[in-house]
Amino acid sequence: MVYIRKRAAIAGALALLIVLMTFRMPTALAESWSFIDGNGTTGLNFDTTKSASTPRMVDLNGTLYSVWSESIGSTSQIRVKKYDDATGTWVVADGGASINQNSAKNAINPWLTVYNNELYAAWEEQYSPYWQLRVKKLSGSSWVSVDGNGVEGLNIGANSNARNARLIGYNNELYVVWDEAGGDGINKLRVKKYGGSGSSWSIVDGGAGLNFSASRSAQNAKPKVWNGKLYVTWGESDGVATQVRVKAYNGTSWSWADGGGVQGLNVDKSQGVTNTGLEAYGEGAGDLYLVWSESVNYISKIRIKKYNGTSWTFAEGDASAEGINQKASDSGSLAYLYAFDGKLYAIWQEGNTAKIRVKSFDGTSWTSVDGNGAQGLNKSSTRAALFGYLASHSEASGSSLYAAFVETDGTANQVRVVKMGPSNAAPTASAVSIGGTLKVGNMLTGTYTYGDAESDAEGATTFKWYTASDAAGTGKTAIAGATTSTLALTSAEAGKYIVFEVTPVAAAGTASGTPVSYTSAAAVVDNSAPTASAVSFGGTLKVGNTLTGAYTYGDAESDAEGATTFKWYTASDAAGTGKTAIAGATTSTLALTSAQAGKYIVFEVTPVAAAGTASGTPVSYTSAAAVVDNAAPTASAVSFGGTLKVGNTLTGTYIYADAESDAEGATTFKWYTASDAAGTGKTAIAGATTSTLALTSAQVGKYIIFEVTPVAAAGTTSGTPVTYTSSSAVVDNAAPTASAVSFGGTLKVGHTLTGAYTYGDAESDAEGETTFKWYTASDAAGTGKTAIAGESTSTLALTSAQVGKYIIFEVTPVAAAGTTSGTPVTFTSTSAVVANAAPVVSNVHIAGGIKLGQILTGSYSYTDLEGDAEGLPVFKWYTADDTGGSNKTVIAGATGITLELKAAQYGKYVSFEVTPAASAGTTPGTPVESEALGPVGVNKGDANGDGIISPADALLVTKYVSGKAALTDEQKLMLDMDGDGDVDANDAMLILNIYNGKGA
Repeated sequence: MVYIRKRAAIAGALALLIVLMTFRMPTALAESWSFIDGNGTTGLNFDTTKSASTPRMVDLNGTLYSVWSESIGSTSQIRVKKYDDATGTWVVADGGASINQNSAKNAINPWLTVYNNELYAAWEEQYSPYWQLRVKKLSGSSWVSVDGNGVEGLNIGANSNARNARLIGYNNELYVVWDEAGGDGINKLRVKKYGGSGSSWSIVDGGAGLNFSASRSAQNAKPKVWNGKLYVTWGESDGVATQVRVKAYNGTSWSWADGGGVQGLNVDKSQGVTNTGLEAYGEGAGDLYLVWSESVNYISKIRIKKYNGTSWTFAEGDASAEGINQKASDSGSLAYLYAFDGKLYAIWQEGNTAKIRVKSFDGTSWTSVDGNGAQGLNKSSTRAALFGYLASHSEASGSSLYAAFVETDGTANQVRVVKMGPSNAAPTASAVSIGGTLKVGNMLTGTYTYGDAESDAEGATTFKWYTASDAAGTGKTAIAGATTSTLALTSAEAGKYIVFEVTPVAAAGTASGTPVSYTSAAAVVDNSAPTASAVSFGGTLKVGNTLTGAYTYGDAESDAEGATTFKWYTASDAAGTGKTAIAGATTSTLALTSAQAGKYIVFEVTPVAAAGTASGTPVSYTSAAAVVDNAAPTASAVSFGGTLKVGNTLTGTYIYADAESDAEGATTFKWYTASDAAGTGKTAIAGATTSTLALTSAQVGKYIIFEVTPVAAAGTTSGTPVTYTSSSAVVDNAAPTASAVSFGGTLKVGHTLTGAYTYGDAESDAEGETTFKWYTASDAAGTGKTAIAGESTSTLALTSAQVGKYIIFEVTPVAAAGTTSGTPVTFTSTSAVVANAAPVVSNVHIAGGIKLGQILTGSYSYTDLEGDAEGLPVFKWYTADDTGGSNKTVIAGATGITLELKAAQYGKYVSFEVTPAASAGTTPGTPVESEALGPVGVNKGDANGDGIISPADALLVTKYVSGKAALTDEQKLMLDMDGDGDVDANDAMLILNIYNGKGA
């Protein structure tokens, strides 16, 4: 029994906590220590008259826990407390009793680790005469067994001693490493891993242990995860001295990392070593550091080496010959390494009246951080302290380094805890992003959120802009001179992705933080010039009047209009001959003066955009008439009504107008006959000088012309004669007629024109098989009129063959009886057929809360250069792992403009895509995707969606647990308050705590 207790004490003394640390930017750490255990003569012991041993610490979700073994007389028990940051006190975390599997048994040498966001403890517990390996985890406020809860624990053999258990997480699984001596008395290094639930553990050490030699004892293993592998170090005898051994596990097999020879990494292979340990430190993955104590002239030195994945080298600075001992003449032991705040720390005990010593390593040299005096971290300079241990913990004021050890108060060994810090954290930049359109000529604006844990004000934060060849940042290249928060895009960036980088700088404390960048999801594109269309002007072309220009501004990228420019010109005719700028006429209006009398007026618009490609092509409009002092009256809409049949009376009609509103005077009329509709052989009908004409047999077979000469009562009295010629001749039985011939539809490729007309017959003969023809022409006068092959119906589908052509629709009315065939009547378009652009969408965004159960609504702006109405757009919703679109996946069935967030979207980033469609013309357009919102979260505790965490939500949990209610996947995520992957009574309790104001 004496031997067992001595071995237990040694095993406890050798325990180290291995915590995976990643290297981060150093912050200003105040290197002074303060006691946080009450600062009295006693420490954390439950019974300060009883001795404690081997304290360990670890941080779980912002709470610092400590475990140790404490004597109750004949046995020792495993006890746990946690630190309350708010009150600065330690509170019970073991339910007020030990966490032993059997509180009557002797338990020593505990170990703590955090795995899968849960706290696990391992220790050795004696079931006479053997020591059993025990493992429990903290569930709520209770510790539950995960080792089978039997007498034998996790031991390989029933009749063997298990010692020095060490827990560690690797590859999302929990591993335990220990040494176990069976009937041969030789300690074997054993490894098991946890199945993740219940008490299922499997052997992963090959079945025989990790020893170099099965006939030599190995003990005091320490694990560490580094560079994707699980490393284990221990001490193993080679028959002469204990050697430092190291092996690595890649998830499948074990390999030697110490050379694999008979001897290990000792400085002097003839000297025995104790207390090995591992830690990772340095930039990126860093190096793997190894610590142990080794005798030099009967004095134990703390030795350190580092491993780069290939070879081991000394890492003791300029003290490599003596190790890092505080005093060369004093022995050091029980060393432990811990990376924190950009430095590597070592803690050990040194001297006959052992003092707890601490040094830090900056990558070059070791520096004392324990006061560098005779006392070390000890509470009393005359009392011995043992089992030094380090951990870190973050609180509201920052992160601090904590040290635990035991120190005698003269009666019993007390658990003591001190801390160094807190540190001053570097400032941070978050939510880094870019605003603006990725087009040449546009301005991008970088945005970010500045943060500082100590609320240090922001200093001169720096910015950089880069180009890259893709959204992953490949070929990232700095843009010369781009060091502000804005970037004006030029043609040099066309086709490139844009990266915005922010390095946060604080005005005080740790000044410079880590650079954070944001890369655009798309490349910069060229920018189309703006356009001006429908250019014209309004007003009367008379001296003293004001003309007002009009136009429609357009931009393919929806760039807002800038300072569009205007010019006015005079010309000698409507073709713009002799076009001459009017001095000073550079606004959208023009006051006509005598200088413009007799001239044609030209209005020119040069569209200018506020962003993108700024200046477009000038577009002009020329008046159809010249400026006059007083305009002559006009007659328009000249026509006549009545049936072209002998005996009927025709009545002429017209509209009189005068620019100066001069009243109508004695307007004159004349009637003529002609041999065709072109007016050939035009001959005045004697005496026909009124607005009506009674048809006689003399007009049979003749076409009739009605002429109006408008006359004003004042001003310029006589206007220009205007005539109207019938489209058919006078008949005894009139041929059928087609009138109001026209066509409807848009003169753009892809559209369909539909001809229209009114059939008529003086004798009311029914319509027969009226015929149709379509033609193209080079102008509105019908020049170059050419039949379109095969087009003989009343509709015409426009193709690219008609682009730039005028369209003529011809109707030849046919009666079913009487004079069957009437005169063909045509209608010619006033403009030519143009191409048709595809529709576009812009301003594609998502609105709504990014929580499960909430509805996201997509929005967008539809435009079509030809004004084609919107058809049926196509909507898609995607999820991705980040805003950059990693693993972007379409959401099946999500084809509407809204999306209800489901469990499948939890933790994802969501985006919305629109493919525009026009109801006519060219369709569809190019898909456009919104920004990605996320990650999708969950309203914890509010399962019924009423916006309140209430007993009703807790009742739903209770019903679910008792099998009286079912939960959706979304509700399970909402009600899993403790994040353990299950909805249980503990979640109901947490909901009620929040409702009662006891939790958050």
